[in-house]
Amino acid sequence: VHGTLSECLFFFEMAAPVTRINLWSTPRSASTALMYSFHSRGDTAVVDEPYYAWYLKQHPTLFRPYREELLAAMSTDETDITQNVILGPYKKPIAFFKHIASMHPVDMDFVRKTRNVFLLRNPSEVLNSYAKAVGKTDMLRYGAAHVLGLRGQLRVFEMAAREQPVPVILNSTLLQRPEGTLRALCRALDIPFTPKMLHWPSGGIPEEGLWAKVWYHSSRASTGFDKAVQARPVAVPPDLEPMLAECMEAYERLAAHALRPDPVLPDPRNEALLIHVGGQLLPRAEAKVSVFDSVVQGGDAVWEGLRLCDGRIYALREHLRRLRD
Repeated sequence: VHGTLSECLFFFEMAAPVTRINLWSTPRSASTALMYSFHSRGDTAVVDEPYYAWYLKQHPTLFRPYREELLAAMSTDETDITQNVILGPYKKPIAFFKHIASMHPVDMDFVRKTRNVFLLRNPSEVLNSYAKAVGKTDMLRYGAAHVLGLRGQLRVFEMAAREQPVPVILNSTLLQRPEGTLRALCRALDIPFTPKMLHWPSGGIPEEGLWAKVWYHSSRASTGFDKAVQARPVAVPPDLEPMLAECMEAYERLAAHALRPDPVLPDPRNEALLIHVGGQLLPRAEAKVSVFDSVVQGGDAVWEGLRLCDGRIYALREHLRRLRD
């Protein structure tokens, strides 16, 4: 490579491998909060719904108050978006693309070259929220499972799962147990977790789409995941019940793959604990006892926790005396 130092650095930044993460979500979920979360890492470029204008062009009767402004501002060429946005160059090591799953493009080959995450919210919650915010016209015309993204999520999931393990997150779990869920997600994506993902400044981010002024009021006011939001079954009015039935089949198929949040320890140093089992010192994740062990069969067991301080076990004699007694 020849050129100035800055030119060479730019070349190597562009040539470095990028972990590309597609988030496929339903509307009226915590997808915007999750985008803020990845943005707050500092090592991640985020892109908000890159196929939105392309999708509106494919659906000329779909009303949005910002429709013409959006069509003028963003690319409507599917190939251009895929090649130059999804697979394009980035200076940061991680690129995060937020999608509403109903807006997935026709050519999905890029899914095999990227990591994919699915964010699910119970359709009864989404149906009520979407009907109040947008109305029922779109769902009646195109089908609720399509408009709410569940059909698209299932299609992309089945394609992506052929190539690699695909993490699925429940919206309720993300809100109630954000740290454990994000730790599990980062582990599944082979990227490090950072506590920076748990908080962000209010006011939104520059990378938001221009539709943020219509949809992101509560997200922009947030500074973290809202644990006060309780997930509970929501009754839908009778006219929405057929739509709910249409959505639940896809939801349940995807929810069966949901990530279980990692345990969050009061002291993160305890992640490196060693546990003596059967004559071996094992990391906590590998320490297991057989179901045939007497501790399981009859509750016949003793245990003791030892602290190592400056290379020495604290109060070892006292601990051993207590075990003998």
